[in-house]
Amino acid sequence: SSGINAEYGEPPHTSDDQERVPVYLTSVLQLQEDICKARHEGATDMFRESTFVGAVNEKLALVQVLTKLYLMDYGRLSRALVYQKVVFDFRNMPVFRLSEGAC
Repeated sequence: SSGINAEYGEPPHTSDDQERVPVYLTSVLQLQEDICKARHEGATDMFRESTFVGAVNEKLALVQVLTKLYLMDYGRLSRALVYQKVVFDFRNMPVFRLSEGAC
C-alpha cells in the first residue's frame, strides 16, 4: 500500500470483491497527493449534503444544500470528478467491453 493511502485515507474501491492493485509510480502518487492537499473540507461536506433540484440549461444545474440553492457547472464538475476517479483508481479501473454493434 502506498503512503498516500495511509496519510490521506483510502480512496473508494471500484469493486468490493477484488483486491486493489498497488500503485508505485511516483508521478501518480504525486497527483494523488496534490488532489488531497487541494481538497476543501467545506466543499466536500457541501457535495455530500447536496440534493439535485434540476437542470437549468445545458451547462448549469441547481442543487440544494440545507436551505440554500446553488448553481453548479456540471460539465466542469464532471471533468474534475472523472479526473480524480482516474487518478485514484489508476491500475484498478474496471474493464468495459463494448458490444459488436458499438465498434
